[in-house]
Amino acid sequence: MGFSEAKLTVVAALREGNFEHEAREALAEKNLLAVGDVDANEVAAFIEQGTEMKILREGDRGYALAPERGRVEIVYEYRTVELEKSKATVRNVLVGVDTETGEVLTVPAQSTPKLKAAREAKKREVMSVRMPRELDDVLHLVADRYRVAPRQFAPAVIRYYLTLACANADMAQRLSTLSKSRLATGRCQKDLRLRIQRELVVRLRDIAVVTEGATRSDMVRGAIVAAKEDVLDDGARERQRQLEAIARAV
Repeated sequence: MGFSEAKLTVVAALREGNFEHEAREALAEKNLLAVGDVDANEVAAFIEQGTEMKILREGDRGYALAPERGRVEIVYEYRTVELEKSKATVRNVLVGVDTETGEVLTVPAQSTPKLKAAREAKKREVMSVRMPRELDDVLHLVADRYRVAPRQFAPAVIRYYLTLACANADMAQRLSTLSKSRLATGRCQKDLRLRIQRELVVRLRDIAVVTEGATRSDMVRGAIVAAKEDVLDDGARERQRQLEAIARAV
């Protein structure tokens, strides 16, 4: 068996789930496939890609291994793909299709980030927070300072501060303290819905220990007041630069 055929065989086994893998206990040696950091399709795509990132175009042709039929010709087409576990659908994904049966046999490397992003989006939880309407004004003012739409930027600002708080006890304590400020403790007449990663939700629960019981809603309200101090009150130049980078990305 030559290298090309062996490569097709490995890729086909990954696509079909016909393989075994070991989950090592040592963190530094974690099997990313075993712990779910990557899935079999992503590993297959990495193998297919090799050392050069080749961008395939719709209509390009190649070969793949089909179950029980061996090596067959494929054509690359954009299709809607359904994710196995979440059953979510992702549109406009380039896939390798059997020219005879129309069956999807392979997903090229350039399509894996799009599928990964869709999986990550499904892992996010929707968090509802009641807050004073003045805090909504603050979010709009911060967005206006960077000349971006608040609808996209405001959630990014809050996630930015929550992530900092999860990594730094001093920031966690700061947000907790600010959540008790006059600005953050007015009549809560505004509903804020925020999508955040489940991992961040878990880490926010741990913050309650450091901050003597601050809730997730407390941390969100504190994050908005922190943004006011750092941006509108010109209190932290480094964080202003980081938020500016985020503004350019949303």
